[in-house]
Amino acid sequence: STLARTGVQTYRAYELGLDADGMDPMRVIRLHRPAEEVFNPQSMASFENKPITIEHPPVAVTADNWADLAKGEARDVCRMGDMMCATLIIKSKDAIDAVQSGKNQLSNGYTFDLDMTPGTAANGQAYDGVQRTIRGNHIAIVDAARCGSACRIADSQPSNQGVNTMADALRKVIVDGIPVEVNDTAAAAIDELQIQLSAALAAKDAAEKKIGGSITFT
Repeated sequence: STLARTGVQTYRAYELGLDADGMDPMRVIRLHRPAEEVFNPQSMASFENKPITIEHPPVAVTADNWADLAKGEARDVCRMGDMMCATLIIKSKDAIDAVQSGKNQLSNGYTFDLDMTPGTAANGQAYDGVQRTIRGNHIAIVDAARCGSACRIADSQPSNQGVNTMADALRKVIVDGIPVEVNDTAAAAIDELQIQLSAALAAKDAAEKKIGGSITFT
C-alpha cells in the first residue's frame, strides 16, 4: 500500500498554526516534501509498526489510547520510486468492513519541522515552505487523502486475516453512451482506444470529403 509521496501539497494556514501570527486561517500554503526528507532513514523508520486508525483521531496515538484507536499496523516500510510504501496488517473488523466498503485511501498522521523558506521544486512547481524532520505517528484510513488516490490501500491482507482481495479503485467511463465501472488500468486502456477511434473517424471523414466517396473500416 502507498503511504506517502514526495512533491508539493497544499495546506490551510490554520492547519499549520500560522493563523496564530495573524495570517488568514484559510490562506493556502504550499509545502514541499523533498525526497531527502520523506526517505530519510529516520523518517522511514518512524512509520514502521505504527498503528492504523479509521480517520485521524483528535489526538496523537500513544500508549494510553492505543487500545482504543489502533486497528492494525504498518510493516516493511520501503521506498518505491517517489512513493513510500508498506504492508498494512488490518486486524479490526470495523476497519476491514470500512476498507471493503470502499474507504481505501490513506493519510499519515505525523509531525514535522516547518521551514518557511520558499523555492521551486525540480518539476517547476513553486512552494512556500518545506517539511523537515518528518516523524510518523499513525496511518489513517480515510475517504479522501490529501495526496489523492495515489495514497491508497492496494492489496488485501492474507486470507487468514478475513479480508478478501481488494480490487483497484473503480472509475466510471462512458463506452458508446453506456456508463461502465472499471479499474484504473482498464479505464486508461479504454481512454486510449477512444482517442484512437476518434482520430480514425476524423481521418475517415477527411478522406471521404477528399474523394467524395465512402470508406468502411473493419
